[in-house]
Amino acid sequence: MTEHEVLDLIGMHVGQVDTAFEFWLTISFGVLVALHIARSSITRQLKVLLCFLYVSATLIAVFHTVGDLLQAFEYMKLIQQESPANPWNAMGALLRLIVFTVGTVSISFAIFRYDAWVIENDT
Repeated sequence: MTEHEVLDLIGMHVGQVDTAFEFWLTISFGVLVALHIARSSITRQLKVLLCFLYVSATLIAVFHTVGDLLQAFEYMKLIQQESPANPWNAMGALLRLIVFTVGTVSISFAIFRYDAWVIENDT
């Protein structure tokens, strides 16, 4: 494999990191919209299932993100390049993990409390 082909693969994996984050954002907003539209119709069992599926989708996005980053680093080793020592890259990865975590916890909590919040605010 030529260096150019390896650099293309690195770019592909870095692009997939953003795709995984966009996937998670789409799922998150979809859950929020579903909660708003069907808030009083969702049974407790369905809320548990929804929460399980949402957390599973989050884990898929996180695992894809970590896997793609690790694969990009392996390709960098293949062409014997050091990974860029840019603190902004590390900070971006850390912030992305924080957003995944805080967002997932918040939406998981909202799955069980949203209908009560709306009723309290309507009165």
